[in-house]
Amino acid sequence: MEKRKKVVIEIIAIVLIIVTVIFGGNEKLVYLLNQVLHLENFTQNSTAIGENGNRVIEDQLKIHYIDVGQGDSILIQNEDAAILIDGGTNESGDKLLKYLEEQGVETLNYVIATHPHEDHIGGLDEVISTINIVENVWMIKKSAATKTFENLVQAIKDKNIKVEQPKVGQNIQIGELKITTLGPVREDYEETNDWSIVLKIDYKNNSFILTGDAEKLAEKDIIDTGIPMSADILKIGHHGSSTSTTKDFLEKVKPIYAVISLGEDNSYGHPHTQTLKLLKQNNIIVYRTDRNGSIVATSDGDNISFEVEKGSKEGYTDILKATK
Repeated sequence: MEKRKKVVIEIIAIVLIIVTVIFGGNEKLVYLLNQVLHLENFTQNSTAIGENGNRVIEDQLKIHYIDVGQGDSILIQNEDAAILIDGGTNESGDKLLKYLEEQGVETLNYVIATHPHEDHIGGLDEVISTINIVENVWMIKKSAATKTFENLVQAIKDKNIKVEQPKVGQNIQIGELKITTLGPVREDYEETNDWSIVLKIDYKNNSFILTGDAEKLAEKDIIDTGIPMSADILKIGHHGSSTSTTKDFLEKVKPIYAVISLGEDNSYGHPHTQTLKLLKQNNIIVYRTDRNGSIVATSDGDNISFEVEKGSKEGYTDILKATK
């Protein structure tokens, strides 16, 4: 079947090349040719299956900022490794399982729950219960007196998975992928958001920072650790709220791109105008799940490209007022 698909793609590509030559490189034809060639490369790169049953992503890192509405969920893929960070709301379970299936994920090497709020852990119990293998779980020491938290703990117990509480500076190393824990720095934060597990991802010459819902105090503590923080992409904290993403934090990270995970017309007014203005002042290109749907950043180790479900593939630089 895959061989037949490849033959069809090659025939289409040859036809488009001939037509492109005849008509002198019409822009639409060139675009279609590039799309077909991309499809061929995608087919070749996505059919190999690793020992753990996952689709192999060769010579690339893919970070999926999954559209789960007013919540967070991020999938990391490299070679045959897959890591899921947060699981959106209680309504997100089915969508996440479908998304993981579409990406060829049978095993999750790590599931990381950044902090115990429903919009970050709501769908994780269903994922952990259903996915074939979950090898490791990271969680913080902070608990929550909610049914959502109880369901997650029960799902972990049912699978007999050991839970680890990462320390600042602790690493996950999988091939050329390195994930370093930046926070939480302390264990006495009053705000649950400040307990968020904050991660720095390094893949060859590209870097990414994922912040959970860490707010200004947690950001300051992370800066004070002195750990290098520069990154190409910053996942903006707390859905673009003004309680996160300080000027000092941005100056340390120096991102080219920012990703905000949030729900369309949410009742919190996210992203707040203050945050959008700060990003604009720093010439940062913004991707938003409310406008773009799920966002996939692909790195070859030097360059990053984006795929989006809708909206602008080039991201946004405007500072339209917040929803409220």
